[in-house]
Amino acid sequence: MRKKDVSLEICHIYLDLARPNAALDAYFKALAIRQKIGVPGSPPIVDVYDSFACSYSKLGDTTSAFDWLDKALKSTSPTTFPRGPGRK
Repeated sequence: MRKKDVSLEICHIYLDLARPNAALDAYFKALAIRQKIGVPGSPPIVDVYDSFACSYSKLGDTTSAFDWLDKALKSTSPTTFPRGPGRK
């Protein structure tokens, strides 16, 4: 397992253990790693944005959760996540 994958798994464990604040700290570290080795708007980076939204949602901060989801949507392009037949 690569370092970027391990760091994200640790984040998910914190979230599963109902420790969203610890998960957020870990997600910021995971994002920094992924930004160093990835392309902006790439699926691995957008995946972390989605994870931020989950953490903020568990904290009851829906405004921040939607802000991260919006960031994820705005940072992708149709070629990043191509839509299948019948999808709009």
